[in-house]
Amino acid sequence: MLAPGPWTGRGDDVSAVLDLMIHDLDLVHTMVKSDVASIKARGWVQYGPHADEISAAVTFANGTVAKLDTSRIADTRKRGLRAVYKDGVVEIDFLTRQIRNTTPRALKALEIGDPLGEAVAGFVAAARDGNAPMVLPEQARLALETAVLIEDAVEAAILVRTARPAARIAAAG
Repeated sequence: MLAPGPWTGRGDDVSAVLDLMIHDLDLVHTMVKSDVASIKARGWVQYGPHADEISAAVTFANGTVAKLDTSRIADTRKRGLRAVYKDGVVEIDFLTRQIRNTTPRALKALEIGDPLGEAVAGFVAAARDGNAPMVLPEQARLALETAVLIEDAVEAAILVRTARPAARIAAAG
């Protein structure tokens, strides 16, 4: 999963894991029906007390490895998924709604809509009318548990960026 984006100041009261990556974790758990076996992660802090950029590798008991990268300090915004299978690759660009599929699997086209608006409408309908939520509590709990494990791994390996490398070299010279 790939989810970098530029700094906006939004969500800086938590790390980018809980601000952005949590949504990717929900999708990963929907795709991979297996327990988390191990996590390796690194985080970088640039603007505040919490990691602004995270790279994580989540290994599942069935051998699947999910590599997740998220950033709220990247130069450009990207949202994507790349799934590698023995018989090919599926790549999805969630911003352009483009799919590249080299597997023999038939995939539906992505429906173009407003994901955030649909999520909010779904939440309101669940709360007000008793409709089934888009994300079940069990699914949310599983994503949150994995997010906390990633947070713990990041805390053990966090790096602090005080300036871009060229700026640090110029300041030292």
